[in-house]
Amino acid sequence: MNLLAADLVDKLYTIMWPLARISAALMTAPLFSLDAANPRIRLGLALALTLMVWPMHDWPKIEPASAEGLATLFNQIALGVFTGLALQV
Repeated sequence: MNLLAADLVDKLYTIMWPLARISAALMTAPLFSLDAANPRIRLGLALALTLMVWPMHDWPKIEPASAEGLATLFNQIALGVFTGLALQV
């Protein structure tokens, strides 16, 4: 198996979008915001969920340092935060 650095960067760019949304949702969800689940556990759970969800969808390959990438990253984080806050209602 031959992995190139460009392939790894492309995979990182595509895994970043679901990871941002899932980790933002888990950080604000009421069940996981207890003191028993510290941020390290929540981020580990977010990474595990992301690795399960990531191959099921064709994620866009947007460079995060560009204006479109920053807007998309903010959008994913906002959707995750609103999902977590909706669970509190």
